[in-house]
Amino acid sequence: MAAFDKAQKKLLGIMILAAVFDGLTQGVLLLQESIARKALGASDTQIALIGVITNGAMLFSFLVSYFFAHRNKKWLVAAGYIAGRGIFALAFLITNSWVFLGFLVFYQGVFAIQIPVMNSFFQNRMGKNRGFAFGITRTVLILFTMLSSLAVGKLLDARPGSYVTLLSVIAVTGLATYAILFWVEAGIPYEPSPKPRAADLWKSAAEISRNRPFVLFELAFMVYGLGFTLIIPAVPVYLLGTLHFSYAQMSLAQGLFAQGAILVLTPIAGRIFDRIDIWVAATFSFGILLFYPLCFFLSYLFASPALAYLGYFFSSLGLVGVNFLWNLGTMHFSGKPSESYLYQGFHISLAGIRGVAGPLLGLLILSTIGVQWNFGISMVLFALSSLLSLSMVRRGRAAS
Repeated sequence: MAAFDKAQKKLLGIMILAAVFDGLTQGVLLLQESIARKALGASDTQIALIGVITNGAMLFSFLVSYFFAHRNKKWLVAAGYIAGRGIFALAFLITNSWVFLGFLVFYQGVFAIQIPVMNSFFQNRMGKNRGFAFGITRTVLILFTMLSSLAVGKLLDARPGSYVTLLSVIAVTGLATYAILFWVEAGIPYEPSPKPRAADLWKSAAEISRNRPFVLFELAFMVYGLGFTLIIPAVPVYLLGTLHFSYAQMSLAQGLFAQGAILVLTPIAGRIFDRIDIWVAATFSFGILLFYPLCFFLSYLFASPALAYLGYFFSSLGLVGVNFLWNLGTMHFSGKPSESYLYQGFHISLAGIRGVAGPLLGLLILSTIGVQWNFGISMVLFALSSLLSLSMVRRGRAAS
C-alpha cells in the first residue's frame, strides 16, 4: 500500500469527520421501521413501502450522475441537504405513518446525490489507497451509527414520544455532514466540458451496457440484491410482530449484531480489497449472506430470538465485502477515472430498480404464502449470485 500524501491525509481526516456526523444521522433512522410500527401504527404494507423508499429512491441516480459527471456539484449537495436533511426541522409535522413515509422519501432520495459524490472523492483523490481510505471512513460511520442507534433505542423505550425530537436532530447532524461535502466539492477544479444533453443520455447508458464484464457484475449484483430486498419487509414484520422485539432489542439487532462485523473487519477488508480479484470478493460475500436468511428461517421454525440475532451477524459479515463491491466495485470496470462517477450512478440506479421490485415482491410473498418463503427464496438467490461470481473466477483463471 502506498503512503498517503499530505493532501490525501487532510481529505481523509475531513471525510472521517463527515462520517461521524453521518453516523449520528443514520443511527436515528436505522430504527425507521420500529418508529413507524410502534410510534405511528404502520401496517405491514407501509413497512414494505419503507423498504421500497429506502432502496428505490436511488433509481434516478444515473440521471444525476450523467448531468453532473464533469461539473462541480457543490450546489447539488446544498440542495440535497435542504431537501433530505434540513426538512427534519419540520419533524413536528410527523403525526402519522403516511407523513413519516413522506419524510423518508426525501431523506433516502438524497443518497442518490450523497453516495456518488462521496465515492468520487475516494476514486479521484485517494489513488491506490482508495480501498483502505474507504475502509477507515466506513468503520467510523458504522461505529457512530451503531452507538447512535443503541442510544436512540434505549431512549425510545423509556420515552416513546421522543421520536419527534430525535428526528429533528437529523437537521443538525445532517448540516455538519453536508457542509463538509460542500466544502470538499467546492475545492475540486473541473476542466471545461460540453454541457450534457438529454438526447445523449441513452447513448451513454448504451455505451456502459456494452461493457460485458460490467454487465455480468451487475447481473450478479441484481440477483444478490433481489435476495436481500425480498426479506426487507419480512424481517421487521417478523421481529416486531412475531417475536415482539422492543426498541432496545431492535437497536441491538440492527445496531450491534447487524453492524458489528462490519465495524471490526472493514479496515482489514479495505487493505484486502485493494489487492483481491473482485469476483473472488463477490463469491465469498454473497455466499456468506446465504446464512442470513437461513438463520431467520430456523428462527421462524423454533421461535428463537437468538437465531434472529445470529442471522443479523451473518448479514454483517457478508456486507463487509458487499459494501466495498457496492461503493467501489464499479471503478474496476470504468475505463478512466472521469467515467467512475457515471458508472457509479448507473450502478446505483439499477440498485433502485431492484429496490422497488424486491420489497414489493417480498410483500406479495409475505401476504400470500408466508414469511418463511421470503427467507427460503432469499437463500436460493444468494446461492445463485455466489455461483455466478464463482463462474467468473474460474473463467478468469482459465483465460490466464
